[in-house]
Amino acid sequence: MAAAPSGRVLVLGDGDLAALAIVRSLGRLGLEVHLASFEGSPVTRHSRFVARRHDLGHPLADEAGFVDALQQLLAATAFDLVVPTSDKSLVPLMPHRDQIARLSQLAAPTDVGFRVTNRKDETIALAATCGLQVPRTIRVGNVAEAETTVPPFSYPLVLKPIVSHIPGRADRLRVRTVHSPDELAQRLPEMAAASPVLVQEFCPGTGLGLSVLARRGEVTAAFQHERVHEPPEGGAGSYRRSAPLSRDLLDSVQRFCREVEWDGPAMFEFKQQGNGAPVLMEVNGRFWGSLALAVHAGVDFPRLLYESMVLGRTTRVFDYRVPLYVRHTVRDVSWLYSNARASRSRRELIRVPLSQLAREALNLPRGRERFDLESVSDPVPAIIGWLALAGELYSGARRRLLDRVRLVAARRRMERRRRSPALVEQIRAARAVLFVCQGNINRSAVAERVLTHRLEASSNGITVASAGFDPRAGRPSTSISRGAASDLQVDLQGHLSTPLTRAMLARFDLIVVMEVRQAVAIDELDAKAGRNCIVLALLDPEGGPLDISDPDGRPRSTFSAVYARIVRCVEQLHRVMSSEAASLTVAGADSVRLANLNADGR
Repeated sequence: MAAAPSGRVLVLGDGDLAALAIVRSLGRLGLEVHLASFEGSPVTRHSRFVARRHDLGHPLADEAGFVDALQQLLAATAFDLVVPTSDKSLVPLMPHRDQIARLSQLAAPTDVGFRVTNRKDETIALAATCGLQVPRTIRVGNVAEAETTVPPFSYPLVLKPIVSHIPGRADRLRVRTVHSPDELAQRLPEMAAASPVLVQEFCPGTGLGLSVLARRGEVTAAFQHERVHEPPEGGAGSYRRSAPLSRDLLDSVQRFCREVEWDGPAMFEFKQQGNGAPVLMEVNGRFWGSLALAVHAGVDFPRLLYESMVLGRTTRVFDYRVPLYVRHTVRDVSWLYSNARASRSRRELIRVPLSQLAREALNLPRGRERFDLESVSDPVPAIIGWLALAGELYSGARRRLLDRVRLVAARRRMERRRRSPALVEQIRAARAVLFVCQGNINRSAVAERVLTHRLEASSNGITVASAGFDPRAGRPSTSISRGAASDLQVDLQGHLSTPLTRAMLARFDLIVVMEVRQAVAIDELDAKAGRNCIVLALLDPEGGPLDISDPDGRPRSTFSAVYARIVRCVEQLHRVMSSEAASLTVAGADSVRLANLNADGR
């Protein structure tokens, strides 16, 4: 005889909206809801419906530790159901699904269902056979393929890693939009080094979601919604509305679920332009961020899931309130700012006109609007959310002001050094030179190769290296970067990025950066290194701005112009270091000439 339900549920994850909607739904059902906390900016842990919190570690940063801690908790405490709320918790648990299932029911798909929905290439392939419209797609499996890929469709293009999360990496693999062959040549190889990538045609339109709950492949509940406010470049919506259920779309989704014998919740994401057919973007094989909208509209997916998996009671729900709007008020503040600043010239950006915003203001007094965070019966998550926003706005404004003050002061110091003979003295005295930029795959890499090549003819014992603020090590320069450098007889073949460290700074007596803000950052890392730091553009014989801007993401012509200036500056640096010039023009606003420098630099 099966044991009676304990009335206890464990929710994994506390920083996303799905977690809050699940906790509130199951808590109001009278269940004892426990929460495993591992997010950096949580709101769910403050809900009054959380009976107890558990620290199991971060599932992606330490998969083995997380799984072991979870199994120990399930062995010690009886739970009817374990509910992952995001890929962060679902992905690491799937290889251990059977072991966990012996301790508690896990709200997770079958192995086949998980593989098909977790891998976007398999999602697209199956969806097409089920009658769903999909974007034209090319799969790029590795860096070699990435460097030779020429898509047969027009720009902009969307680059999607085939998986969003990989074990051992806590951050999400990003989706990118590229607007030119040059940008594609830069972004695609870098992404392909971490995961195979889908190159897709850009599909404009409104975000649309069809959410379902299924049992052994049969859909038992469904809900459809549209994004009203979504970030200009796409992403999670801060304002959504329920929409009538499309029976044709539901039929295709039902075929998809039957093919993989889907168990549990899933949300199918589409883009729809006008009255055209919705185009599938991806499938979220677990609960989703807009879950509160479905619950408010009358499709309480968490309750239906508990009743189905634990109580063995299946309720079919396909009717709900239309239209009903749900707003994430905190996110909507940021959205309003982004929407106002969105460029009208970029057709891929999503903008909402002011006339629509005026009409939306009537939804609340008409009783057609609810909220993700705000709840009379559970007010603290909203208070925490607003306090966090206020803190971010204050700290952001304070940081920007301090950064501005430091930058202005540093710029003035550099301008004074440009006019001072002490600059030449400092360069002549240097025995170890470190070039620094942001990523160490473009600017500093070129500068290092140029100076190294110029110094090869002399046995002067000067050490030359380069590094970047980006913490990712071992990244190669892109084909565009290598090509633009090669045009100037600079070979970047074999170069791999090196992250900058404080210990590294101590080994160099001359640190050359590409931008003034990088000099500020070095000064914050190490004040002594800051005193040894100069901006490369101080040495440009033709003058110009102090910053040599990053060409990353720009056309090849920009790379060529940037690299030509770097070569010009480094050649001037070499002449000073090697005492080859009897006089030197250090160009600035007034083209000051530091004259009559003799061979020993006096």
